[in-house]
Amino acid sequence: MVQPLPPLAWFRAFECAARHLSFTLAAQELNLTQSAISQHIRSLEHRFGCALFIRKHRGIALTDQGRRLLPEVANAINILRSASETLETPADKRLLTISVSTSLAQWYLAPKLKYFAEDHANLGLRIISKVWPDEFAGSKADVEIRFDAPGSAEPGSSRIGSNKIVCVASPDLVEQTREMSPETIAQFPLIQVLGTSDSWTRWSAVRGYGGGLNITCNVESHGAAVDFARSGTGIALTSYLVAAPSLIDGSLIRLEQQDMQAHDGYYLTIAQNENVVQAEAFSKWLQAEIRQAEIAAEALSTG
Repeated sequence: MVQPLPPLAWFRAFECAARHLSFTLAAQELNLTQSAISQHIRSLEHRFGCALFIRKHRGIALTDQGRRLLPEVANAINILRSASETLETPADKRLLTISVSTSLAQWYLAPKLKYFAEDHANLGLRIISKVWPDEFAGSKADVEIRFDAPGSAEPGSSRIGSNKIVCVASPDLVEQTREMSPETIAQFPLIQVLGTSDSWTRWSAVRGYGGGLNITCNVESHGAAVDFARSGTGIALTSYLVAAPSLIDGSLIRLEQQDMQAHDGYYLTIAQNENVVQAEAFSKWLQAEIRQAEIAAEALSTG
């Protein structure tokens, strides 16, 4: 039977006393009494069946067994300290937790969040990316941005970005042809976003196209649809909000000038808690970034 490990407090007392070669200084560092330090170390010595320190009249010294143990214990405590630091937020910082759709995390937060962070140096950020609406349950985020249908959106949430769906493709795939008829578009390989009612079938009904659809690739998010369209896999019917950065940099082009109004979309909710001021600042920043991207993309497509 494997014996349980000695308490961490015993090892901390040993490591600190060994580092200072003083029970008194170890007690001061760990905010304990000298008696408690001595008791922890005696308990550890009893457990190992050997002395770890030589008690002298004017101080202490490590025994051979203590010298053997110290590097391993010190290394283990440093590992635990580093692990803790990855999750702890400095005392002078607030931690803002943002639970966000993977597509927006990829196309807006990844390239832009550093600017928000620079302007809010006293704010720690925790980003949790998700795809499906049910994955947001229990996240307890300060800001929640999910892709959802209007009837399923959280009470008090607000829709972000323009309410549009667009046909986009790589310039190489469509050979620089910007305006294409529904009949021509339908013959290309088509990329379908799963879990949304804004499908190629709905597009066919809106455009009055009654022919067949060459759907060859199904993906789980608008961000993935943009990625595959950029690679030349096919034509994506996707959120204008998510496609805007790629329309701006020219890696995608828009194939129709006529807008198709979206049914589903991205909804932002702010928790009414102690971080509400910081959450509102983040919300304003993100919505401004989205507006700028959509305006710039619109200017390119109509210019």
